[in-house]
Amino acid sequence: MSTTLPVARDDGRRGRDGKGYRAETLDAALALAESIGIRPVRIELPRDACDPLAWLRRAPRGQRRYFASRDGGYELAGVGVAERSSSLTELPTAFVRMPFEPGGAVAVCPAVEVGRDDERGWLVVRRRGQLTTAPREDAVTPAGICTRTPATSPAAWATSVQRALAEIDSGHIDKVVLSTAAHLQLDRAMDPVDALVLLSVAEPASYRFLWEEGPQAFFGASPERLYERRGRSLATEALAGTRRRGDDVASEARFASELIASDKDQREHAWVRDAIVSVLEPLTESALSTHAPNVVAHGKVQHLKTAIAGRLREGVDDATILAALHPTPAVGGAPRKRALALIAELEGRARGAYAAPVGVVDRREGTDRVEFAVGLRSAHLRGRDLTAYVGCGIVAGSDANAEWRELGAKLETVVMPLTRPLASEQPL
Repeated sequence: MSTTLPVARDDGRRGRDGKGYRAETLDAALALAESIGIRPVRIELPRDACDPLAWLRRAPRGQRRYFASRDGGYELAGVGVAERSSSLTELPTAFVRMPFEPGGAVAVCPAVEVGRDDERGWLVVRRRGQLTTAPREDAVTPAGICTRTPATSPAAWATSVQRALAEIDSGHIDKVVLSTAAHLQLDRAMDPVDALVLLSVAEPASYRFLWEEGPQAFFGASPERLYERRGRSLATEALAGTRRRGDDVASEARFASELIASDKDQREHAWVRDAIVSVLEPLTESALSTHAPNVVAHGKVQHLKTAIAGRLREGVDDATILAALHPTPAVGGAPRKRALALIAELEGRARGAYAAPVGVVDRREGTDRVEFAVGLRSAHLRGRDLTAYVGCGIVAGSDANAEWRELGAKLETVVMPLTRPLASEQPL
């Protein structure tokens, strides 16, 4: 598919300035696109006139997708499917997801996209019949909880942690990340976009993503970048080691100090950082830059984070980067092969989209941007049924009860914004 789109002014006449179709509002852009017979067509918008998530809420349901960067500088919403591919190089713009387990990527170029970056907004239409939007006068509100069922009991969790610690003590592994889930039945069906709106309000400094297929959707607000590539510049990070945030500034600072001083958390963080550096250095021109870990807060928890950056060798593509990075020890463990085998044994289910890469490829008109988050703080939603996923790293010195409390804190980052509280709170 060509990424060069025809140009014209917002009255529909072909322009000579090379700046493309233009409109001042998204509704005007949608009307203009409807009147133009050319496909694909791109219409430029002022950045502030373009709200991709608000548009997505009004768009037809069933094939809606969304991705927003952590800093709010890039946001893309899409509806429908213009093309679907397993390649990351064939499509000019695509939403991309992968399973946690070995398997290929799925890339979807949307039939209609609305996006914005630091400088501008845009509408791209590639297929007819996807432009209709429905007014939404209803407010976005949390749902009530009818039932809440942990997928794992505290006793079963403790057994899994003890088994993992035995593998660590024997020297077979250094770290393994174990996950679980909570199943909630809501008092009403919830639109996945509404769920994402609520989560975005609560977690504006996280990656936000949505992948809807028919009646079900996977969405989340992840604190963790897998990687961002702009041309040959690569940025990634190690994010591992966790504490609660605390109820006030003083307690949050105390927990942060504990995190920095914790030998157990520093070791867990170092394994993640060193593993990422070791797999990426063969792909880069020179040594990767890193710094001492700092503490970053996300939702109800705070983490140790080390930023990692470098310049890729000529010819290194995104499939190679993904294969090298995923899964990092932050979501799998170390050594990778043995940790993944233990995860499969102890969890007894496929993780699917949880803790897997989710992101966007954007090569429109000379842009060469790829960004992937790790699908954490995430959930599946189908009507009234919500399943939220959480996990934590087990290393030497881990305590099953403390890790269970960490799971509860991470779970509330997802569940609390979406729901009204239960009469009695539960850890999971």
